[in-house]
Amino acid sequence: MSPVARSLFEVNASVLLLGLVPLFAKLIPLDAVSIITWRSLIGAAALIAWLAWRRERWWLQGWRHRALVVLLGVIMAVHWSTYFQAIQVATVAVAVVAMFTWPVMAVLIEPLFHGGGWRARDLGLAALALVGVALVVPELSLASEHLAGALWGLGSALLFAVRNVLHRCYLTGYPGTLMMAWQLVVIVLCLATFSRPPAAAGDWGLLVLLGAVFTAFAHSLFVTSMRHLPAKSAGMISCLQPVYGIVAAALVLGEVPPPLAVLGALLVLGVAAAETAGVPRRSATRDLP
Repeated sequence: MSPVARSLFEVNASVLLLGLVPLFAKLIPLDAVSIITWRSLIGAAALIAWLAWRRERWWLQGWRHRALVVLLGVIMAVHWSTYFQAIQVATVAVAVVAMFTWPVMAVLIEPLFHGGGWRARDLGLAALALVGVALVVPELSLASEHLAGALWGLGSALLFAVRNVLHRCYLTGYPGTLMMAWQLVVIVLCLATFSRPPAAAGDWGLLVLLGAVFTAFAHSLFVTSMRHLPAKSAGMISCLQPVYGIVAAALVLGEVPPPLAVLGALLVLGVAAAETAGVPRRSATRDLP
């Protein structure tokens, strides 16, 4: 197998694994904060062991970088918690579609850090993304759980967009695996007080799978694939995550979205793909939920 073919296999495998992550929010009988805490603890242990085995550096240079990593870890703690809350409140389809509005949110946030104004194209894509989310929500009522899930998902998307923009602005010199390891440690420190352990042994098995395989291994595999793939290509492939999540939810959980919701999902995915294709300078190793 050629290096490029191997990288394509690795990136597709990692995106498939990450696309199945929402299932754990439904299958593990814990609140969102508890699941994220154990996910982060197990994932951090696995990544730190990996870095130690590879004898890679894992210290950060300077207090400013350390402070930024702490800030990003706090943002990630709230992002993941609100994302899993969206999944538990509504359906996987509603949550993942709302979450995948983050690429257009990132484009709208970037001028606040780099200067300049918003382009009409980006504003138009943002409007299309919101229309797509509205199509996925079956009932636009204040009492609707689906609307609540969509709002949780949009909030999670905004946090993830802020995290990625800050990452690209100030911490691009560090490997993605190292950054993920440190942010997982910060997440555990933030959420440990508010979490509780699972009651059943089977739930521990699901948490180990989520933390070690679907978090640490999947992210490391994605980073490894970048050795022979352009960031733009990996970013485009990562847009398949919601597709995998929605299909898996239909097969495993019986959450089959209606035709209008499928149309909304395709609209949001199209917007995400357009923004990913339009910003080739992005580092896709930092852009994974």
